[in-house]
Amino acid sequence: MHMQRFLPLSVVSLLVAWPVAGGQSDSAVAFGPRSAVLGVYSAAQAERGRIVHREECTGCHGATAYIGEGFVALWKGRSIFDIFDQLKTTMPDDNPGRLERAQYVDVIAYILSLNGFVAGAEELPTEEGAMRDIVVDSIP
Repeated sequence: MHMQRFLPLSVVSLLVAWPVAGGQSDSAVAFGPRSAVLGVYSAAQAERGRIVHREECTGCHGATAYIGEGFVALWKGRSIFDIFDQLKTTMPDDNPGRLERAQYVDVIAYILSLNGFVAGAEELPTEEGAMRDIVVDSIP
């Protein structure tokens, strides 16, 4: 009889621990946002972002415009989608929204790398809902 009450509790405990223990990345949707410090972009993606930044952004500003304390003050507690939305609606300065969606996301991966966020195995997603589930909640 005690085993019948214990089994459901064990199942619930396992499901709650799954995202922390490395369960599927889409499990974050069911359990809340993921932290950007958990390797949410790939090194290859950040490199593509560096190239896009060099070609599209350095004519107006360098990378120092969004690293360090300024980045922390502006983005801590906000989602990756917030960063994406800001970039897409304001950059490039002469033609906001001109870049492809993936290019904006690659630039965000580059910005994360500049701020000390570690790369992971998966790429930063381009879908709005998935970007909203990743939060800059802590700065490395």
